[in-house]
Amino acid sequence: MPSAYDMHDCGDTVTFYAIGDWGEVSDTLHRVAATMGMRAKNQTMPSFILSLGDNFYPDGVTSVEDSKWKEYWEDVFLRDYPELRVPWKAVLGNNDYRDNPQAQVDFTHSKLNPYDAWHMPDRNYRFSVHSGSSTRAAKAEPTPHSESESDIDDTLIDLFALDTCGVDEGVNCICPHTKEELHTNIASLSAQLTTASPNAWKIVFGHHPLYTAGRAHEASRLREQVVINTETVGIITKHPGYNLERTLHEGFVDLYMAGHDHVFQHHRTTRGDVECMDTVVCGASGALYVGLFHDQLESNSQRGQPRWVEPTQQEFGFVEVTVTPSKLELNFIGCSDDLLKCDEGTIIKTITRERPNPAT
Repeated sequence: MPSAYDMHDCGDTVTFYAIGDWGEVSDTLHRVAATMGMRAKNQTMPSFILSLGDNFYPDGVTSVEDSKWKEYWEDVFLRDYPELRVPWKAVLGNNDYRDNPQAQVDFTHSKLNPYDAWHMPDRNYRFSVHSGSSTRAAKAEPTPHSESESDIDDTLIDLFALDTCGVDEGVNCICPHTKEELHTNIASLSAQLTTASPNAWKIVFGHHPLYTAGRAHEASRLREQVVINTETVGIITKHPGYNLERTLHEGFVDLYMAGHDHVFQHHRTTRGDVECMDTVVCGASGALYVGLFHDQLESNSQRGQPRWVEPTQQEFGFVEVTVTPSKLELNFIGCSDDLLKCDEGTIIKTITRERPNPAT
């Protein structure tokens, strides 16, 4: 069982960051890291950071000794910014599968893991953030999960890491077993959601989005039970999907976070006339071609496809999430174009989700 990561005493307020598709050293990545470091130092230090996949371009890492761990991650984010030496809760992206995806799991317990900051105890896992103790802890366990007994449930957030790469045809070619494993992963997630704290916010994070206005066509397969293809004139074909949206709705998930498209996007899902869940795409955290996939917009208006958070589709940065018992607030943070002028970043857009009568 992976060890618990100590976290800062935030009382009933927890802040964390989310970044995706960042794994390539570039001027953009350094600006994102500098902005995260400045914001953490001058505003609120994050308790942890979600890394939403494509952690290392172009082909993942070869082993726990790969030089990319230092060059792409430690030297960029941790060396000069002590406020970012917090647990990095990571999931795999499609590019991470091109070499040795298991190395990113194994690095969690490697003696080479700086500050014990890298945390991917399994390809699918769960951790909880608690609000009642003077020393906060986020406990992580590989699935399946067995909850410990407690007299008082002080869980503020239940978070679930989901390896979505089985939906990706490129990954299927490299690792054919992932296609069927994704069905198993989602079934396991469904069961875990039923055991989550009734008072906690539920957040699921993976690499592939449920909704996108870009050209990441895996979204419909991940989202729907059956995907209808009408691209070929006069021919209608049906393909099985993964039905993840229904699983998340039935599990009363509040927020789904993903990357893959190199942009910022937000969409609030509905069941009938009832708003259910916020979905966020944050894949603009340092990969080359920021704004990639903005050139082919889906026109499925009846599905309410998401709008770009930033009108020019060229903003890069990260998402800051602040959670209290009654409110979840997401700030999309944009970065300066000049590394020498990096500051705390600019809030491009704020999304708020409230609970009128939070459980006590």
